[in-house]
Amino acid sequence: MQMQAKATNQLFKGAFILTLAALFGKVLSAAYRVPLQNMIGDMGYYIYQQIYPIIGIAFMLALYGFPAAISRFIAAEKNQYFTKMIIRKIFILLLLFHLALFVFFFLGSPYLAKIMGDPLLITPIRHSGWVFLFVPFVALLRGMFQGNLLMGPTAASQVSEQLVRVIVIILAAYMIYQSNLSLYKIGDGAVIAAVGGLSAAFFCLLLSYKKLTFQKTEKEPVRYLFILKHVIGFGILISMNHMLLLFLQLADAFTMVPRLLIAGYSPMESMEMKGILDRGQPLIQFATVLGSSLALTLIPRIAKQKDDSRNESVSSYVEASLKFSIYISVGATVGLIWLFRDVNQLLFLNDDGTTSLQVLALTILFTSLALTTAAVLQGLGYMKQTALFIFIGLVTKVILNYVLIASFGMIGAASATVLSVGIVAFFNCWLLRKVLKRRKLFSFSRGPLYVAAASMLLFLAGYEFIFGDPFDTVSRGYLALYVMGAVAIGAILYFIVLIVAKGFTKEELESMKIPKILLRNK
Repeated sequence: MQMQAKATNQLFKGAFILTLAALFGKVLSAAYRVPLQNMIGDMGYYIYQQIYPIIGIAFMLALYGFPAAISRFIAAEKNQYFTKMIIRKIFILLLLFHLALFVFFFLGSPYLAKIMGDPLLITPIRHSGWVFLFVPFVALLRGMFQGNLLMGPTAASQVSEQLVRVIVIILAAYMIYQSNLSLYKIGDGAVIAAVGGLSAAFFCLLLSYKKLTFQKTEKEPVRYLFILKHVIGFGILISMNHMLLLFLQLADAFTMVPRLLIAGYSPMESMEMKGILDRGQPLIQFATVLGSSLALTLIPRIAKQKDDSRNESVSSYVEASLKFSIYISVGATVGLIWLFRDVNQLLFLNDDGTTSLQVLALTILFTSLALTTAAVLQGLGYMKQTALFIFIGLVTKVILNYVLIASFGMIGAASATVLSVGIVAFFNCWLLRKVLKRRKLFSFSRGPLYVAAASMLLFLAGYEFIFGDPFDTVSRGYLALYVMGAVAIGAILYFIVLIVAKGFTKEELESMKIPKILLRNK
């Protein structure tokens, strides 16, 4: 019993370490795109974003999908599957699967570039296939460590991977900018950065390889078909559950430029418009991390008690997760929409596409809700259903892009993203309410939320009235101070109003270490 408790504590500690590493990676992944766009412009950023979803799939497979599937597989039956023979079989299947992906992108690059509406993307797409050949080595080692409850090496490899990838891509962009090279070289730079990141992760994992202890013999032979189902199949399923935003970017990569061309825009205009809309991705990613990260810390507790979905503690954890997610994402969405013209000018040096980006900002609310509800459902064992809902969202996005972009341009693409994520969130909420057997999923009062959002908007309006519109200022530094001041004070005010308006329970406030002066009337 004591050993089981120790293993459980080790598991939760490891999960916390991986969560911190994942948050660091997501924030860094969002942050580097701003200087990247500043150096290569909207056209160069468009090229990068056409290749990024392909490379992103490789990273999702290497970071989430296959490591989780492998760890789950080898940890079964007290690690009876953790033998060198079985690990060798897993590696062979991983290698064959990723070799097939390499061949698909390498040979299919002309056709894929044609669908994207840009034949100059053939070479970057072809080169992106090489990234998949590095995935099996990293995914296998991560899965082996996680299967033995050794999360530290995986977390360290993730941090080193992100750092190397970001440094290399920024250096590549700087070289292209300084040497006046073709902007399409940024696609090759993205591939080199990805390969460098995976290589760094691999060597980082190798440093801890001696910590692994293999079983000496197999209890019974394990067939390749069995491994194919439980590692490859399950790994793909897990990966899909982490690819919501990536799939939406992939849909835009294949449909936006062709539909803009049909709408009558020139090739250059279409590509630049795609690059402008992609400015919203780092902001959405950063705000979504804020909106879902606090909520997701409660998921291990939900998973621990998943055997009884009617358990009162499960329901309370779910409600707390949803409440935190909605509170943070609503505040981020409302604030970003109001400030987007200034944020656009500050980060990307002009206000092009502000209206479309303001529409796209609504994605933050639905994405945070979709990710939080999906994580809860996965913790309760409904992984296949959440993957299906994401696939439905992808199909919806493609259809809406075809319908809306030709008529409404960038705003059509932004609206398609919002509606698609909204559908995923709706299905997740529907299933979660059904699983928990609750008449209402959101039982907490929304009054404090409305009051807090309105208070923040009034503050932002007054802030702009007092300090004036900084948009026409020649100083980027002044604009930065203006935006940071608005964000910081607005966020503090928003949460103070939520607390005073009794938007949180006493237990929730105590768990957040809220100052006692704000708890007097609770």
